[in-house]
Amino acid sequence: MFITQKTYWPLLIIFVLILVSEEGKGQSFYEYKVPVEHSIIIGAGPSFIYADNGGIYSKLKFKLNPSISAAYSKKLNRSFDLRANIGHQQIEGLKSTNATILEMWESRSSAYNFSGRVNYLDIMPVFNVFPADHAYLRTGFNIYGGLGLGILMSKVDLEYENRIVEDHKTVTMYIPGRAGISYKLNDKTDIMLEGSLLFSFSDNIDGNENFNRLDDHLWQVQVMLKRYLKPSKLW
Repeated sequence: MFITQKTYWPLLIIFVLILVSEEGKGQSFYEYKVPVEHSIIIGAGPSFIYADNGGIYSKLKFKLNPSISAAYSKKLNRSFDLRANIGHQQIEGLKSTNATILEMWESRSSAYNFSGRVNYLDIMPVFNVFPADHAYLRTGFNIYGGLGLGILMSKVDLEYENRIVEDHKTVTMYIPGRAGISYKLNDKTDIMLEGSLLFSFSDNIDGNENFNRLDDHLWQVQVMLKRYLKPSKLW
């Protein structure tokens, strides 16, 4: 059974309402004295890859594809969290229509186009612009950002002039840079809008090297939900 576009948004709204529903309006003073240091995050949104054969970025001609992610976050102090992220992104190129460029790629045995996926894992410290001593006493809005280090693996099919090469794999380190804004829905739940750049150290994810100045990098914008966990729920 397929979920159509007409039913997607009602189902998403129901899911959000269930997730963010209050467990009780009252809060005891004791509850604020118990540290709430752990949280989980899930997110999804559009993404694209900056690659040699990914498109014409100056003219905004490139393919958008979905990305999903999940994270675990631990509060370190008033201003900093430590966050581990895992995610998946679909990637796809855009074949050039310039005959000169295609001839050059053919002479270099470089792929004309590609499609596939990337899986990644990283860890990063996160700085919160508006600090809080306790998770339940955080501000209504917050701005955050951070840099980290991770590893990704891509698996794509490469398109050449007269052949397809399947399962081209690349494993590389990357530096994730993330920034976003969060809004407090209730004591235990935030909704977040986050932008990410996964700055890789490889120019061969797309099977085409040294055409652009930069390596192949992943860009994402995701809507995320963050749920704070009581110690009893975590352990």
